[in-house]
Amino acid sequence: MDKPGALFLRLHRLGLMRLAVRFSRAARREVLNGVHGNTHLITNQLARVDLVTDSLMHLPGTARFPSGKGRRESDFMSLGALFQEGYGYEHVLPAAQGRTAELVLASTLAAPGKVVLHNLLFPTTRLHPEVLGAEPRAIPVAEAHDLHGDHPFKGNLDLEALKAFVRDHGADRIAYVMVETSVNAVGGHPVSMQNIREVHQYARSVGALVFIDACRLRENAWFIREREPGYAQRSIADIVREFCSHSDGCTMSATKDFPVDVGGFLATRREDLHFKFQDRLMLVGEGLSVDAKARLYSVLRKSLRSEKLLRRRVRNARELWTRLKAAGVPVVSPPAGYAVFIDTAGLLGCLPKDRHPERAFLYQLYLESGILAAENMLTPEQEAKGVRMIRLAIPLGHYNPGTMKWVAGRVADLWSRRREIPGLKQTRRPDCRTGDYLAEYERL
Repeated sequence: MDKPGALFLRLHRLGLMRLAVRFSRAARREVLNGVHGNTHLITNQLARVDLVTDSLMHLPGTARFPSGKGRRESDFMSLGALFQEGYGYEHVLPAAQGRTAELVLASTLAAPGKVVLHNLLFPTTRLHPEVLGAEPRAIPVAEAHDLHGDHPFKGNLDLEALKAFVRDHGADRIAYVMVETSVNAVGGHPVSMQNIREVHQYARSVGALVFIDACRLRENAWFIREREPGYAQRSIADIVREFCSHSDGCTMSATKDFPVDVGGFLATRREDLHFKFQDRLMLVGEGLSVDAKARLYSVLRKSLRSEKLLRRRVRNARELWTRLKAAGVPVVSPPAGYAVFIDTAGLLGCLPKDRHPERAFLYQLYLESGILAAENMLTPEQEAKGVRMIRLAIPLGHYNPGTMKWVAGRVADLWSRRREIPGLKQTRRPDCRTGDYLAEYERL
C-alpha cells in the first residue's frame, strides 16, 4: 500500500479495515487508491473472497504446528521417506518452495545450446532454464490452444513433435523434457497416463530425461480417473504413483496440493542426479526449518491417504464453472479441478488493449464485491496467438459451494455489464521482468 487515505488509516487503527472491505465500497476504493489501481498488490486480508492463487503460502493460518519436540524431530527425519512412499521416487530433497526445486533442476541440467521441451509451462518453470541460456520450446498438442473444445487431455505433449526434434537436432540437445500436470496456461487441463507413458518410453529410448512439474498432480490424477479408460476404480494415490513412474524425477510446490503454507520437493530415481542436485541445493539453501519440515510431514501424512480436500476443491471448481457457463460467461472448457478460467478475448470489443481490459475488469470486480482474481499467466506461444484469460483459483480447503454461487453471481453480473467498465491507463511500469506485476494505473 502506498500513502493510504484518511479513511483507511482510521479503520486500520480501529482494527476494522478487514470488516470494512467486506461491506463498504468506499473502503475498497481506498484500497484501490492505495495500490494505484493494481489489484495484484491487494493482500488476502483486504479481500472478501481471494481467488488470485491456490497457493496457501499467501493465506494466514493455513496449517497447525505439531506439538512436542520429539514429534518434530521424528517428523523431520521422516519427510523424505513419506514423499518417496507417496510419489515413488527413491531420492528426495525437500525445499522451501517449488521454484527452489526448479532452480536447482535447471541450474544442474540447463546450459547454453540446450533445449527444454515442454507443454506450456508456468512462467517460473520456463524462466529458470531460460536465464541460464537454454531455450524453452513448447510442444503441446494442437488442442491445447482451443479454449472451448472438449478434448479431455489438453495438457498432453505432442509425441510426434518430440520425435521430430530428435530427428532434426539429436537427443543430445535436450536438457530435459518438462511435463507440467494440470497445465495452468491452457486452463488447468490434465495430461493423460497414456501420454506421459509414451513420452517417457520414447525419451528413455534416445537417452533423454523426463521431469514432471508435479504441482496439482492430484487434480491431474482425478481427471485421469474420471476420463481415461481403465482408471475408474483406482485411488488417487495409486494413479499418482503410476504417473510418476513414467519419469526420471519431479519438482513440486506442496502449497498447491496440500493444506500447508510452505514447502516443495525435488525428487529423482537416479542416484547420480540426486548427488548433483544436493550439491546445488547446498549452495542456495533449502530454506526449511525443522519445524517447517515437521509441519509439512504432518500435513502430507494425512493428505496422501485422503481425497476429502481434493474432492471438495474439484466440486467447488465445477460449481463455479457450471454457474458461469449457464450465465453466458465464456469459461474455458472442459472444467479444471482447481480454478475456473474465463476467455477474455471478448473484452477487447469493449476496451482496447492499451486500456488494459482484464485489469479494468478485475478492478471493477473488487470495487463492487471485494472479490480478488487475476489475469492468467500465459506463455509466449499463447501471447503470439492472442490468447487472453482471467483465472479464479480456489485454495485447497477454503470456501464452499455457497461461496461459489455468490461469486458466480457477481462475476456473471459484471460480465453482462462489461461495456460499462472504465478502462485503465498505465502510469508507471518498472523496467524489470516483474514490471507488469508492480505497475501503476489511473482509472479513466
